[in-house]
Amino acid sequence: MDVTILSLTIRERKELGKLKEQAFRDLRILPVLPNLPTAILRESGSLILSWGKISSHINKIKPDIVHVHNPPDTLAFVTSLVCSMKNIPVVYDIHDGSREVINAAEFNPVLKLIAGKVGFFFEQQTIKRSSGIVTISESLKTLLLETRKVFRKHKPPFVVMRNVDESAKVLMEKKSTEEQNYIFYSGTLYSKFIGIEFLIDCLEDLLKEGQTELYIAGEGPYRKSLEKYIKDKKVHESVKLLGHVGKNDVMDLIARAKLTAIPYERNSLTEIALPNKLFEYMALGKPIVYPDLPGFREVLGDDNGGKYNPDDKKDLSMIVEKMLNSRKLRESVGEKNRELLGKITFENECSKLLALYRQILR
Repeated sequence: MDVTILSLTIRERKELGKLKEQAFRDLRILPVLPNLPTAILRESGSLILSWGKISSHINKIKPDIVHVHNPPDTLAFVTSLVCSMKNIPVVYDIHDGSREVINAAEFNPVLKLIAGKVGFFFEQQTIKRSSGIVTISESLKTLLLETRKVFRKHKPPFVVMRNVDESAKVLMEKKSTEEQNYIFYSGTLYSKFIGIEFLIDCLEDLLKEGQTELYIAGEGPYRKSLEKYIKDKKVHESVKLLGHVGKNDVMDLIARAKLTAIPYERNSLTEIALPNKLFEYMALGKPIVYPDLPGFREVLGDDNGGKYNPDDKKDLSMIVEKMLNSRKLRESVGEKNRELLGKITFENECSKLLALYRQILR
């Protein structure tokens, strides 16, 4: 099978080289699509600037099937339109529901209402033109089927596929590393709802007393607000904003952490979230402190030692302190997480997608 990826423009050539080394070594990557600095510009840029590039490359490549994902929702919409005109089947990989993303965002209520209606329109139109749908979680699949009227008339085959690649197997085989006394979070710093402020509030005494540190790897529009919050809380000596960190270095930071955390605040988006970082933490056998929300529950189960009641500071503080004070507990929870991931293999997840392609192309 030949695979070509049309990606957003990658600003630094060395980053493209790293991608090919790490996960896409046998694939052709064409970084030709507009990549503008903010979400609104990316959505509008995809809508206005991507038509010609997508159409011309599809004409050259002549694919049997096209697989597109959101965000940006406008990019998926444009791709579905181009493919429908060329009679090429499209698989729509929905990472996030457009309505849920907009509802979770923090901006002007009037603009939010407009953005919600526009994003929902693009999502519905893309679904109508899709021959198959992929989601990252059963929670998201259920939500879409229950809340999107388009599925009452249009019933494409639906697959739930976890974002687990071949690197997970390599990480699972790594020898354990000596712990260092910090809690680790990685990911794009989108908005307050990722829960870093909530986590800092819960850890405030521990951080000020030097009993632990918090390392945060990632960049994003929320960073400046987070820097101010850390300074105002007077925990800047114990909370390290590491900025963008390469994948290999992130794996080393995870491996050495006493504890990892995904402290999302509860909202329409995080209810169904299943971020890639979860699988990285699991692969390296780390205990994860996380809110007991449906997306996480699908993978981590009902009785995981790292779960806490969403938005409950007292419960989160209690779980963190228990974990930090017991190496035996950290090891047992971490090992259980690794075992759970062992049931979600790249081969199994990929086979679902290949079966979907075959069903569409029959």
